[in-house]
Amino acid sequence: MMSKSLNKKVVSVCVNSLILNKTILSIYSTPKNYEDIKANILNVGIIHPILVNRSTMEVISGNLRLQIARDLKYNEVPVLFFDLSQEEMKIFSISSNKQREKSLLDIKRELDFIEKYFNVSHGSRRDLNPQLKEESDRKKQYCLKFRHTHFF
Repeated sequence: MMSKSLNKKVVSVCVNSLILNKTILSIYSTPKNYEDIKANILNVGIIHPILVNRSTMEVISGNLRLQIARDLKYNEVPVLFFDLSQEEMKIFSISSNKQREKSLLDIKRELDFIEKYFNVSHGSRRDLNPQLKEESDRKKQYCLKFRHTHFF
């Protein structure tokens, strides 16, 4: 799906023309290592371009990088544009946050989102969409890991 890139060339885009991904903002809190990430971006810049849906100018992946760029008063950021449907946006937005440092509450919100929007529950068919299967498998791993917390 991500092969639907309209322009595989990274371009500089004005930070004010980009829209933060509201789905990601509603799920994840500011990570504890925010200041470390900010210091790294200040020292070396944004290494990985922000992935953006061209039709909406909404961030697919890179909300945190965009927030930091705005905090640091950057005028432009590196962007790679894609053309995705709203459903694809949701799938890729969640799946692109695998490496993010997450609190238990972040994990709970992520699992709730996956179950609600992708109907990823026990017995539902996931083999038709590899990303949904991956998210479902991740959900199972989280549930096993955190089943003894008060969230589950």
